[in-house]
Amino acid sequence: MGNSVSYIFAVPDERVDAEMLSKRIEFSVKGTSTLSPDELEVQARQSFMIFSVITISSGLLAAIIGGLCVMNTMLMSVAERTREFGILKAIGAETRDILLLTLGEASCMGFFGGILGILVGVGAVYIMNAWLAKTRIVLFLITPRLLLIAMLFALLIGAGLYPAYRASKMSPMEALKHA
Repeated sequence: MGNSVSYIFAVPDERVDAEMLSKRIEFSVKGTSTLSPDELEVQARQSFMIFSVITISSGLLAAIIGGLCVMNTMLMSVAERTREFGILKAIGAETRDILLLTLGEASCMGFFGGILGILVGVGAVYIMNAWLAKTRIVLFLITPRLLLIAMLFALLIGAGLYPAYRASKMSPMEALKHA
């Protein structure tokens, strides 16, 4: 605490075996423990793995909540447009037409929501990496594969398959009863 040393980083010469140096320091200096470069690497990998699990878990939770919110929004949209769907069916629209109409609208919302989410995410990653660059750490990496997965996920969640199916299966008479 006051006059004690907590950490000392020893960088061995290129010709010195770092593992052996680590053990020699530990045996020579009483009350110390050392980490060789290999042990330090294992510890760092474990820390990053924990960080990755937490990040992925948070992302999955956000995706589930987002998916439920989109599903609720689509169900409410279908409920509000029940009369419209009844009129469309009464004038000759087929089940497929209603299904394609609602799926098309939901997919467009998912697409534009995905684009907006990607833009916000890229901006946030850029800001966080710029802030972390002072410590020479690049923590977040955006790859084309990640962008593709994010866009597909947004389209899949935004598709609203169940609400579209529900809207397409309404009978015209039942739908027209709703005021």
